[in-house]
Amino acid sequence: MSSIDTAKNTSNQVNAEKNVPLERKLDDLYKLIDGIKTCMMTTRRADGYLVSRPMYTRNRTPAADIWFIGNNQSQKFDELHTDPHVNLAYYNGSTQEWVSVSGVAKVVNDDELVKTLYTPDCKTWFGDLGDGIHDGSTSDPRISLVCE
Repeated sequence: MSSIDTAKNTSNQVNAEKNVPLERKLDDLYKLIDGIKTCMMTTRRADGYLVSRPMYTRNRTPAADIWFIGNNQSQKFDELHTDPHVNLAYYNGSTQEWVSVSGVAKVVNDDELVKTLYTPDCKTWFGDLGDGIHDGSTSDPRISLVCE
């Protein structure tokens, strides 16, 4: 993760100083995004244009700080292969807190980790194509992970 910018009520900078250890920044980040499951992930298309889409944040693991489950057949994966730099923007309208995280994303294909991060609501995003393979379950080959 290259940069974490956070604010509460758009005026109180958290961890803005450069000498804060990364582990403390990450702990503070998770305190701020706790309860904000949806963020906007911004990627760059091959033609240079930026694209943002909602993503649902999965639980933190020792392997990575921020995880998402995605359909590896979607354009976001093409964009991540072309340019892995992303920005994640979290906003909590009830508290007026926002968090912006920029860094380099990585696509991960790990069946065991998919099983750990998968929840039944994931099936909604994939659907069942009726072929016995692409069914939106943890074994669906369309499922990949994105971490930052």
